[in-house]
Amino acid sequence: MHYSSLHVILRNATETLQLDYQIRDTRAAQIWARCIAEAGSLRETDRFSNFPGQEDTDDLLHRLATVTDTLREFHPDLNFPPIDRGNLQASINDLHYNFAHSHHITLRINAQNEKSWSDFNVLLHAIEASASNARSTVITGLASSRIVFTWDAAAQQPIPDECYNDFVVGRDFGMVYANYCQVGRHFLEMFWGQDDQLDDAHIQPSRYINGDTDLWFGPTTGHRSARSTVESLRLWFEQRAERFNRLGHYWGDPKLALGQLPVARLQTMLVSPDEIDRFVRRLAQFSQVARVFVS
Repeated sequence: MHYSSLHVILRNATETLQLDYQIRDTRAAQIWARCIAEAGSLRETDRFSNFPGQEDTDDLLHRLATVTDTLREFHPDLNFPPIDRGNLQASINDLHYNFAHSHHITLRINAQNEKSWSDFNVLLHAIEASASNARSTVITGLASSRIVFTWDAAAQQPIPDECYNDFVVGRDFGMVYANYCQVGRHFLEMFWGQDDQLDDAHIQPSRYINGDTDLWFGPTTGHRSARSTVESLRLWFEQRAERFNRLGHYWGDPKLALGQLPVARLQTMLVSPDEIDRFVRRLAQFSQVARVFVS
């Protein structure tokens, strides 16, 4: 079956809002759409990030402390280091390396603590995104707003070789991207976080699609900015080329999967900054993805 439309229904306490998207006519987008059509129930439905009036970095850090306290109850032997707000990214990298992406921790996850570990990992990413959003908003005037939803029991499908050329480093307002659905970090995420602590086994370029989805409502990246990012990424990669080459990763290989895989675009045409601002503020009134379907 060929899929042409994605429909996302948002909900708050009193109303719903349906967002309609046109699915791209690419092999990767059709694989992603089929994964959604065949997926089970939604798993994460409340990952609304960087919308006006929502949680800021301080709020997220407070939530992280609460989740960490819960994890200490499950694992009294674990020593979680305190967050250094003066060197926030290094602290988050340390928690990623020693806890969120640690093989030692993975072996301890069970049905009782799984949600807490999942919340811990999601909050680390949310804190990074919130800190990045503060910088981006100053430069672009538009927050890096996004909605991510994921699925229970969604089968992972390998990304066909021909689809790696579809990856893009920039982002467009109203675009949908297949969300990273592996354990580890891809190269662009490592670059943004300047993460040199990550274990070799957790350097994982995108290899799968499973219907997990990222709806982007942040600023559109211009061609010049995207090229600048790629050049900075190249220099960063080449400084670490000995390590990356040893792991089988070489600059220029499409399978580095740099950036995101675009799969659909919002059908509503928004042109002026005022229209975009009103639309994003409207989205900020919602807090849950109630239903997702493709047609």
